[in-house]
Amino acid sequence: MNHRYSSDNGFINDLKHRIDREIIYKIEALTFIIHSKYDKSVPFDYAEYAEENIKRSELLITNIWGYLIWIGREDK
Repeated sequence: MNHRYSSDNGFINDLKHRIDREIIYKIEALTFIIHSKYDKSVPFDYAEYAEENIKRSELLITNIWGYLIWIGREDK
């Protein structure tokens, strides 16, 4: 498998499967989901599935090609 991604097992899990509803529905923490519509590694419907099944979740759809997030004055 490709080991160039630093998320390691998390990345591999995203490629392999989807979490069962019985498990994902138990998540109670406030969850912020960020997904790029240009992501070719993880299907977009995974993000929608997570938002639909995690009680306190919010999905942010980005128009960027990657997931490097900058926080600062330039992001206004």
